[in-house]
Amino acid sequence: MVAFLNTKLAALSVLGLISSASAGIQLNAYTDGGCSNYAGQFNQPSNGVLTNWAVSGSNSANIANCDGYTWCDCYWWTGPNASGNMGYTAYGSNNCASAWGSGWKSVSCTYGYNGRRGKRVTAGTYEANL
Repeated sequence: MVAFLNTKLAALSVLGLISSASAGIQLNAYTDGGCSNYAGQFNQPSNGVLTNWAVSGSNSANIANCDGYTWCDCYWWTGPNASGNMGYTAYGSNNCASAWGSGWKSVSCTYGYNGRRGKRVTAGTYEANL
């Protein structure tokens, strides 16, 4: 009976690690320039990864959910692969990046639990076009 309970607890611990490892922040796109008219969403795949993401007809974007982190920041670009004009959002303040006419085509977000924001790094590219 003890071995069965230990096996079951180990399996539950692994499931908990998997669900926490897949946690991330939610990004929303909007058709207007002021982050009001919802157009689509994307859950950032991992901290610091550059993502090519475009929602047809969108003109602004924000961080809709910081998923329990102390802070979340995103840099947005009007072109793919971090090219073109750049915008910035921070969850809780300055949280609407407007790119009227072009929309955002790529984004890189960082987030964490401490009071210090880490250096933004680009670890790869993940395609998520809607």
